[in-house]
Amino acid sequence: MMRVRAKVILILLFVFSISALNAQDEIDEIVTLLKNFKYQELSKGLESYWEKGTKKIQYRWDIVQERELVNYYFEQIIEFNASFIEEGTNAIFDGYQLKIRLLKSKDGRIAYYKIVKMKFVDSLYYPLEIIIKVDSNSTLMELREDFYNTYTRELELRELFNEEIKYGKNCGFSGDGPDFRKEFENILKTKDIKALSNWLKSATAEIQLYAIEGILRLHKEGMNFDKKDLDLIEVIANKEGTAFFCSGCITKSYQISDIIKRIREEIYTK
Repeated sequence: MMRVRAKVILILLFVFSISALNAQDEIDEIVTLLKNFKYQELSKGLESYWEKGTKKIQYRWDIVQERELVNYYFEQIIEFNASFIEEGTNAIFDGYQLKIRLLKSKDGRIAYYKIVKMKFVDSLYYPLEIIIKVDSNSTLMELREDFYNTYTRELELRELFNEEIKYGKNCGFSGDGPDFRKEFENILKTKDIKALSNWLKSATAEIQLYAIEGILRLHKEGMNFDKKDLDLIEVIANKEGTAFFCSGCITKSYQISDIIKRIREEIYTK
């Protein structure tokens, strides 16, 4: 019995060591694809992984979020998944996920990238370690300048790539609002115009959506807002890309412009 257990442990250790080696090889390849800060090179390299799958390992990658930050600079999150297959059963026994977080221009220049390795725990992925974090000084400088000129505040990278913040009202099994909805209602109750103006200038699209809802609701009630803030709403309404929207138990990505259209309809048709 002890020999059988020892054999099983040795097999598992061998399998996991192979998995780790494969993971490191693929991480190194993806880092190489990014080194020239050209999105086309990354895209072509990731496409090639569809053909690299075997009976023992399968690859998949998806763009889970992409949205305009300012003036055709985009925030993008790519999920790269590798699944190790148990031979003869097609069952997945191990795997890993990488989150590739990018800031890029529409013409394909990468301003910033960050690769995070995720750990699978209880059916969910959690950040395990940051593999690499690099910016291309010149392109990121252009982006920072454009952001400041539009929002009159510095771009904070920590506000980006957030998949936890949702815009919505009655979300989850309990039907409670998301955390920011609760904070938003307090701001609305006290008619804190300054707080709404600050949220409008956030680099997080979902926070901007709360600000737009608040400003439009108070503006309808007769409160005055700086024209620059009202103009910013139009800038944000014309941004390309999606934001996380929750309703009930469902959270999906919807076009930012469509969410703002829905906000306006709900406020002005009542």
